Amino acid sequence: DMHAGMVTRMWKAGYVVVSIDTRGWGESGGQINVMDPQLEVRDFSSVIDWAEANLPVTRRADGRAIVGAVGGSYGGGFQLMLAAQDSRVVAISPWVTWYDLAQALAPSKVQRTTFTLLYAAGLLDGHMAPWVTAAWAEAFAGVRGVNLGALRKFHEHSPAAFCEKGQYPHVDALLVQGTRDIVFDLN
Repeated sequence: DMHAGMVTRMWKAGYVVVSIDTRGWGESGGQINVMDPQLEVRDFSSVIDWAEANLPVTRRADGRAIVGAVGGSYGGGFQLMLAAQDSRVVAISPWVTWYDLAQALAPSKVQRTTFTLLYAAGLLDGHMAPWVTAAWAEAFAGVRGVNLGALRKFHEHSPAAFCEKGQYPHVDALLVQGTRDIVFDLN
C-alpha cells in the first residue's frame, strides 16, 4: 500500500524508521482509549525516548532526537497532539484524520454509522476501553445518540482541545485530506 511504500523509501533514504501498533491494536497490549493524550499520545513520546536510547537517530546540538511522523486516519490522529506535547517532533504528515473527534464521529450527535464502524474496527483488532463500549451501546440503541460525556472525551482527544488551550504544534506539516474518506471527511 501507499504507506508501506513510503516507509520503505524513507528507510532506503537513510531515515531511522519506527513503526508501532498503538495501544490496544495489533500485537500491542492495553485498551483503546481513542487517542487519549495522557495514554496513546504519551505512548508515542515513550517510543521516541526508546529510539533516542537505542537507535542512531539524528540529534540536535542538545542531544535530543529530531523526529518526523507520518500516518493515516487513526495513525494521523496522534500527530498534531504529539507535536504540541513533544518538542522533538519537527515535521508531521497526517492523512485523512480529525481536528475535532467528537464532530468527526457524531456531527449531528446521532450519527451512528461512523461511530459503529470505528467501534467494530476496534473490536476486531483490539480491546476498547469501557467508556468507549458504553458510549457505543448508547449510540447504537438510538435513544439519544452518543452521550455528552463521551462526546466531551472525544473532543479532549482531539487537536481542537489542544488549540483551545493555546497548545499549538509548531512544526512543519503536510496535512492530507480528501472527500473519499467516509469516516473523517472534510465536513
